[in-house]
Amino acid sequence: DRFVAIGAQSFVHEVELRHIENDVRGGRDLDRDRLARYVELARTADLDANLVVYVERLIAAVDAEEGRPGAARDAHDRGIAAARRASLEFDLALTLVDRGDPIDLAEARSILDRLGVAPESVRPLRAGATATVSLSGG
Repeated sequence: DRFVAIGAQSFVHEVELRHIENDVRGGRDLDRDRLARYVELARTADLDANLVVYVERLIAAVDAEEGRPGAARDAHDRGIAAARRASLEFDLALTLVDRGDPIDLAEARSILDRLGVAPESVRPLRAGATATVSLSGG
């Protein structure tokens, strides 16, 4: 509430979305009610690019879990495009890992190496299960 009072609503959104995403990356179930609030906000407000990328990643995870691979790919594509436009390299790498295509994983590995992030520390976002994607090697 204090951050909202001083006009730092974007910070509040970012922290909340990071918590949602980190919970899922850590193997906990996705809080769909919390996500639904941000999906609606993304459709009705002018969110910062990084927030759009978080929301699209989470939408993709839900779509994939619910058997909508085309919708998941579309959400990943929107998130990747937003990350590229805003030069959000780390978020781009996370979204590429989540999409999981071999060429995406190679690009993600390159970005993470450049940023000094250990690729093995990045797990793909899966709303219904803990999964791993190998970023090692080719």
